Amino acid sequence: MKKELNHVFSLLTSSEENQKVANLIMKGNPALKEEVMLSARPVLKELKMKSLKGIVNLAKKIENKGQLTKREQNAVALLPFLFDRVEYYYISKEKELPPILSDFRNLSSVELNWVTLRTFPNWFGKLTRLESLKAFSCNHLKSFNKAIGGLEQLKYLSWNYGRLEEITKHIGDLKCLKELYLKSNSIKRISNHIGNLQQLEHLNLNGNFIQKLPNSIGNLNNLKTLVLSHNNLHKLPTTIGNLKKLENLSLSFNAISSLPEEIKELINLKTLDIIRNPISESEKDRLSRLLPNCSIKYKFDTD
Repeated sequence: MKKELNHVFSLLTSSEENQKVANLIMKGNPALKEEVMLSARPVLKELKMKSLKGIVNLAKKIENKGQLTKREQNAVALLPFLFDRVEYYYISKEKELPPILSDFRNLSSVELNWVTLRTFPNWFGKLTRLESLKAFSCNHLKSFNKAIGGLEQLKYLSWNYGRLEEITKHIGDLKCLKELYLKSNSIKRISNHIGNLQQLEHLNLNGNFIQKLPNSIGNLNNLKTLVLSHNNLHKLPTTIGNLKKLENLSLSFNAISSLPEEIKELINLKTLDIIRNPISESEKDRLSRLLPNCSIKYKFDTD
């Protein structure tokens, strides 16, 4: 039985269609089936796209009422087992998210690369155990809709090198979010609801078209890092002084000529990067007095 079990596991972790696994364990060997069910968890936990792709394709075939082969019929029996154990899903160069994801009840991490997603389907908000959502170069999504707000356990969200145009109010529903990275998009507007992210520690909005920050940015009481480089900012709101835990503030490549007096309230600020801003010598002297314990960088070391 051990040899047969090892063969099952080799199929689980290979690029072979996972239908073969179901076919093996459904051959009238209850003992083998039980052992696979008990032992496969650590293997399935590491499954990524290659082994899941067969499941997704099978689900699509069922949905379209296609004629199933004998192996595919056997594989259907394995699907509920996988739904309870798959925790990570990776998808690349697809047009949409497969609806079968809504059945992965313990899914905690999703990664999307070059997916031409235009909006999140309603069922996506039902992934209530999802803790991490990462996206790279998904260029068709312009904003987050209501479905994103359903991810009540989400702690990490990155949507980089895309074409987001605004941060909508729905972002404020992510009450457990600790890290938010929206680098190199086309963001111009930020909803006041961003101030609802009371657990947020790291916010990176580098490389967008932001001209103004909402006053509610000052409600991010746990924020430690704020990156606003390469935007179109002319000033910061006075509420910036409420960020008592802020340690690193990056404002390079903007159009800021002065910072508000309230900047002196940032008692834990260790670094301030204000490279390539029109800061006068008198403003530099003023900032040195307001932030005596902060390392302020006005130019590159090679300048």
